[in-house]
Amino acid sequence: MKGNAHILVVEDEQDMLLGLRKILSKQGHHVQIAETGSIGAQKLEQSYFDIVITDLKMPGMDGMELLRKAKGVHSDIIVVMITGYGTVESAVEAMKLGAYDYITKPFDPERIRTVVRKALKQIALINENRYLKQKMREASDTQNIVGDSKKMQGRLQGILCSH
Repeated sequence: MKGNAHILVVEDEQDMLLGLRKILSKQGHHVQIAETGSIGAQKLEQSYFDIVITDLKMPGMDGMELLRKAKGVHSDIIVVMITGYGTVESAVEAMKLGAYDYITKPFDPERIRTVVRKALKQIALINENRYLKQKMREASDTQNIVGDSKKMQGRLQGILCSH
């Protein structure tokens, strides 16, 4: 699946922020950027995003708090954490809070492209699952309509008894 995802990148390091925007925009994604967690949280409340890529350590609102807010706004949103200060503890905490992936800096740009590609496949599966569940509900809601009335039940019983 290529392009057209709405991605929010939240990163306080300007070079990293612009680099991520460039990498993702070249893939055809719609990318918005925020230099702080607070600005990122505002953007999450104002617009829909498929994926959020956020730095872990930022002044003010950090990436963990932004992850919590993102999941509060849209529980199925994909959040990817990036950090130059990765620890096992922070990775475990991020995953428990619902992060999709945890990437330590420096990283190869291909790593970001791969994570986004896999995340988009997961989003497609979630959407397909939701669609199929809705169709199943609709089918089960209408399945018993024909035979629900007493009059129809009587006729069906008559047909079955005559054979």
